[in-house]
Amino acid sequence: FTEIVRNAQESSDVRHQAMSALAMSRSAGTLPLFQNLFETMTTRELKRRALTGIARNDNSDAAATYLIRVAEADKDFELRKSAIANLGRVAGQKSLGALTSTVDGDKEVELQKQAVIAIGKRSKSEGVPALIRIARNHPQMAVRKVAIQVLGQTGDARAIAFFTELLSNE
Repeated sequence: FTEIVRNAQESSDVRHQAMSALAMSRSAGTLPLFQNLFETMTTRELKRRALTGIARNDNSDAAATYLIRVAEADKDFELRKSAIANLGRVAGQKSLGALTSTVDGDKEVELQKQAVIAIGKRSKSEGVPALIRIARNHPQMAVRKVAIQVLGQTGDARAIAFFTELLSNE
């Protein structure tokens, strides 16, 4: 599959399918391959699929480290956004910390909103408290709004209690 992905003579659809097939592997040994593919591919879609493969990798600590680097430093805004979305799939405090740091400190509101959505994909025990904090305290109304929308999709009792509190303050 790697040869197909790298072969510019192949159609983009075939290359995308090959990358998606590669991304199904969770083996920690494939992480350097996906990192190399991300670094060497020229199309945004192939890079995005490489990020998905990285996020699925069993070496979650190294995957989180790489995705954080892309989220913070890549020149392509859409790839930064994709890296943030993929951090929501990576277990552990490192990825959650990066997402909350993005929400709290990134200057781009779109990236903050993407981080909120990614936090919503995490376990309820991690995600719901963070989402309530964001919905209650974030300085940007647009970010608070996304946090409230994501909270509404959790069905969690803490979210319901938060909504009850919001409505009783009206």
